[in-house]
Amino acid sequence: MLALLANGGPHFFNQNDVEWTKYTYTGAADPLPLDIFGVDSYEGLNQYYKPGIVDLMQSASPDGQIRVMNETGTVYAFVYNATAFDDAGIPRPSPTEPMSWEEWGEAAAELSIWDGDRLLRSGYAARMEAPFWKEAFQNHFTTLVRQAGGDVLSADGKEAVFTSDEAVAGFQHYVDFFKKYKSTTPGFMTDPFGDFEAGRIVSLLSFPAFYATMKNRDLPFEVGVAPWPVVAGGTRITAGSFAGWIVNPNKPDEERAETWKFLAWMLQNPNDAMGVEVGKYGTAITWPNQWHDDFIASDDNWRPFYETQQYAVPALLHPRALEVKDQVMSAISNMILGDVSVADALAAAKERVDAILAQPGI
Repeated sequence: MLALLANGGPHFFNQNDVEWTKYTYTGAADPLPLDIFGVDSYEGLNQYYKPGIVDLMQSASPDGQIRVMNETGTVYAFVYNATAFDDAGIPRPSPTEPMSWEEWGEAAAELSIWDGDRLLRSGYAARMEAPFWKEAFQNHFTTLVRQAGGDVLSADGKEAVFTSDEAVAGFQHYVDFFKKYKSTTPGFMTDPFGDFEAGRIVSLLSFPAFYATMKNRDLPFEVGVAPWPVVAGGTRITAGSFAGWIVNPNKPDEERAETWKFLAWMLQNPNDAMGVEVGKYGTAITWPNQWHDDFIASDDNWRPFYETQQYAVPALLHPRALEVKDQVMSAISNMILGDVSVADALAAAKERVDAILAQPGI
């Protein structure tokens, strides 16, 4: 970000949705040129995306201009060691009908293995440490709060509303994995792929690329997939993850046009774009939408799970989204590492977030 504001930085780069507004609201993201994409209006981009994605890209900018090109959007699921469930005599979760958070917590507690005060195997590896804060904020905090009928910010984005009874009750489920069910500890999972393959973790929240990788490895156990649990009496909402490309507005016109032409080619030719090295741009293409669709169609476990889900609204498209996230994650740390209750930690975070939202500008 600092490099872009100083008129430097790469030609283009990839960011997750919670970070989009950091660029789109500060002039650090080039507007998408319709002519290069061969369309006359933003509506013309709908031919490349699932319903709602183009509107999502527009909503990330203050002036309604699209300044981020969505690369992929997917839903998260619980990926789990099915053999461990069998060995423990616990019925495997349904790929289409969600368990309650209490049911998942009780299973995770039974599947965890402790040696005194040392955790040897995690039944469910929730993550809250710094490298995974975006995941904890978006995929746990906002989703659980919304399942329970609460939200993060008010509709006008001027006030934190995550201290409602519904929000507190919803997020208590996340904290319970650490304190009540003791199925994980902060920092227990350091390498999701290696830890899952080694059997150190029985289940984790993840996405198609992780599940596909595990399915393609010669593992000594079966791999299953299950939908997000639900808050009892709440709404079934599944966490979504969106990533997008942002083009550096500080590059010369010719170089920006070349960059957008490449991104247009990637969008229009997703299968050819798989694994392409971008050379001087210093990045690579990862998981475009077409790959995700093809994977869903070919996998007997992921497909029934996915067909019962919907793309979830991103965590927070707000010009101060990252600051809100940092304050909430600080509260989460206090809940898990200290003796602060969920209600008290979120109340303290609300005071800080409201002060941030009251600041002028962005």
